[in-house]
Amino acid sequence: MNFNFSKDKIYNFIATFFWAGSISPVAPGTVGSIAASIVALPFCWFSSNNGATFLILSIVTFAVGVYCSQKIYEVTNNKDPQYVVIDEAAGIFFTIFLVSIFTKITFGKVLFSLISFRIFDIWKPYPIRDIEKTVSDNHQLVGFSIMVDDIVAAVYAACLVILFR
Repeated sequence: MNFNFSKDKIYNFIATFFWAGSISPVAPGTVGSIAASIVALPFCWFSSNNGATFLILSIVTFAVGVYCSQKIYEVTNNKDPQYVVIDEAAGIFFTIFLVSIFTKITFGKVLFSLISFRIFDIWKPYPIRDIEKTVSDNHQLVGFSIMVDDIVAAVYAACLVILFR
């Protein structure tokens, strides 16, 4: 079989976190976050070093997300398309990484991380919204802008999870 995928389709596949962002027209960020949490669970149970695993997942997802999100922007001219949810995946992975520094990761901690992350990602308390807006004004950094606000939301979420561990 000869698969002839265009680069745009590959960027879309990755940026939507394996099409999770395309599943639901309502709350695609939540669907992407749930998908990332599901991906995270086996790593929590079968990895001997959760922290290193989630640090690597965070870095790789962030770097690939910046690139693919920028490519999606260049094709669509949309600075924050809702279906691009790789930023949520990076945020979930980074939240779990930060939590793993202080406590063992369990199903309950992944669930609390998911809920906390979504709260801060939707709410965007200071300085999250300002960072997103400032960076997205530079057309060459839109991919970074799409991703970075979720990393800051992950820091807030991890603080909440750690506080109530």
